[in-house]
Amino acid sequence: TRSKSTEISEGGGSVIYVKNNIQVEEESHHSAYDSTSVIIHTAIGKIMVGCFYRSPSLNDNQNSAFYDYFFQEASGNNQMEKILLGDFNCPDISWLSGNIIGPKNSIDNSIKVQQKFAEGIHEVGLSWLVTDEKTRRKKVGDTIQESTIDQIFLSEDSLSNNFKVFSPLGKSDHVSLIVDLNVMKIDHGHSSEIDD
Repeated sequence: TRSKSTEISEGGGSVIYVKNNIQVEEESHHSAYDSTSVIIHTAIGKIMVGCFYRSPSLNDNQNSAFYDYFFQEASGNNQMEKILLGDFNCPDISWLSGNIIGPKNSIDNSIKVQQKFAEGIHEVGLSWLVTDEKTRRKKVGDTIQESTIDQIFLSEDSLSNNFKVFSPLGKSDHVSLIVDLNVMKIDHGHSSEIDD
């Protein structure tokens, strides 16, 4: 298990749980706000798994630092595939297309921040798994607000083509996403499938 507590906002942070029978190492240079990463050893080589939380309350400098780090991780070390997932707080991106819903020249700062993220995703060539599943359900008064703000990004499409949605953990208002990986783990010199 590798976790990092929130640094910027209350309620944020990230955690990665790894089964005991999977070879894993901490990624030592990970430094994004409210994020953590590990390197998993598989039969096809090392895979970096990063879990990110981008608070909607980050200021412009913090957003720039977050995105700079995220895209550095996404495009760096071409010898290693990457799975980058988490809560990116981008409810105005349609994940059917990967584009902003509404005008691209909006003066709304939140829309501009999300537009920069969407453009970066396309630029570095990441694919994503969550398209129309609502990943957050929050009750506000008598209304249930639903949005897709959690995402699973892949540097290589063949890493996964499936995920499962489960109930939230604890008091979270986010669903749990379990990613099925199409890779084999290293098990004392032998290869076997990595479970959920």
